Amino acid sequence: HQTGKTRARWMAAGAVIGAAGSLAGFAPPALAQTTPTAGQVEEVVVTARRREERLQDAPVAVTAFSAEALADRGVESVAEISKFAPNIRFDGADQLSGGNYNATVFIRGVGQNDFAIFSDPGVGIYVDGVYFARSIGGMLDAFDVGRIEVLRGPQGTLFGKNTIGGAVVITSQAPGAELAGRLEGTVGSFKRRDLKGHLDLPITETLLARISGGSLNRDGYAHRLSDGQELGDRNADAGRVQLRWLASPDLTVDLSADYTRAREHSAPQTLIAVGNRPGFTGAPFMTNFNTFVAPSRGITAPNGQPTLNPSFITGDPYTTWGSGPNVNDLDLWGVSGTVNWDLGVVQAKSITAYRHLKARFARDGDNSPFTFRETQNWDKQRQFSQEFQFNGEGFDGRLTWVAGLYYFNEHGSD
Repeated sequence: HQTGKTRARWMAAGAVIGAAGSLAGFAPPALAQTTPTAGQVEEVVVTARRREERLQDAPVAVTAFSAEALADRGVESVAEISKFAPNIRFDGADQLSGGNYNATVFIRGVGQNDFAIFSDPGVGIYVDGVYFARSIGGMLDAFDVGRIEVLRGPQGTLFGKNTIGGAVVITSQAPGAELAGRLEGTVGSFKRRDLKGHLDLPITETLLARISGGSLNRDGYAHRLSDGQELGDRNADAGRVQLRWLASPDLTVDLSADYTRAREHSAPQTLIAVGNRPGFTGAPFMTNFNTFVAPSRGITAPNGQPTLNPSFITGDPYTTWGSGPNVNDLDLWGVSGTVNWDLGVVQAKSITAYRHLKARFARDGDNSPFTFRETQNWDKQRQFSQEFQFNGEGFDGRLTWVAGLYYFNEHGSD
C-alpha cells in the first residue's frame, strides 16, 4: 500500500554483481518483444503442450509473460498477474485463513478458495515443471523468473488432476555462461526495504551455476485498535541455487534447491457487518453469546455495551478491533533434478522433485476483542514426484505426439 507516498529505488550493476532478481515478479502479457535490432521481433516460446513451441503456434488459450516484460513494468508480486492476464483472479491472502502466502486462484470462475490441507486447488501451479500441491505456500516469492504462462480452461490431459480451472506455469531463469550478476534494492513507504539479486558463476565450460535470492521487509499497513499491533507486514527471505551440466550436445542436467522463510503478522482484515439480524442462521448463537457470555468478559464495545455489536465496525479498511494470535509463519523448501535428453526421433525428460512446507497462521474472524471466532492453523506437508515425458514427431512433421508417466506421493497434516 503506497498511495500518496514517495517510492524510491536504487540500482547498482557491475561486471560481477549488478542486480535483477525478480522476487515475486509478474507483469503484462508479452506477446512480442522488440530486440535491440530495429525491426526484429523476438519470438515467445511456451510449453503449454509439454513441448517448446512458438506462442502463435500453440492452439491453447495461453497468455505468456517474458522476463523482460516483467522487469519493465516492475511487477513484484505473483498476485499482480491478475491485473494483466484475462480471466484470472490471483489473491495472496485467502479470506478464511489469515495467511499472506495462501493463494486463492480462479481462472474463468473456476478454482478453490479453501486453503485446508484436504482441499485440492482448482488451478495448478508449476515451477520448473514441479507441481505445488497445496495452496498454502502457493503465494511464493518467485524470484529470477524467466517466463510465466497462464493456461485458461481445463488442462487435465497434459497436466493431470487439479487443473480444471487452468494452470500457471513458471519457468526460472537458467544459469548464464558468463560471469555476471545484478543487484536491486527498493525502499518505500511503511519502512519498506527490499533487496534482491542473482549471480551467474560458470564453473567450467559445461558446468554452470546461478545463485539468486532476496529479502523483503515492510511494516504492516493495517492497525489493531485493541492492542496496537500491525497486520499485513512483510518479513521474508528467499534463495535458490541452480546447477546446469551440459553433459553433451544432446544431454542437459539441471539441479535446483530453493528455500523461503517468512515470519510475519496475520493478513489484514476488518469487520464489515455483524450477523445478529433477522433471518441470519447464526442469530440464536449470537444472541446467546451476548446474553450469557459477553457480559462476563469485561470487554466494553465502542458504544459502551458489553456485547459483540455493530459498533466494532470501524468503517476503515486499515483498522480493526481484532485481537487474538497475530502470526503468519512459513518455511518452504524443495529440491529438484531435471534431465533433458535428445535421442533424435524422441526427446525425453525426467523431473524428480521433493518439497516440504511448515506453516502457522491465525485469523480473528470476528474482528473484536471477544474470543468469538478465532482460528489458528499449524500445517505440515511433504511431497515427492517423479515424471517422465517423451515428445516426438513423425510423417515429415505432420504428426506430433507426447506421452508420459507420473508418480506423486504426499503426506500432510493440519
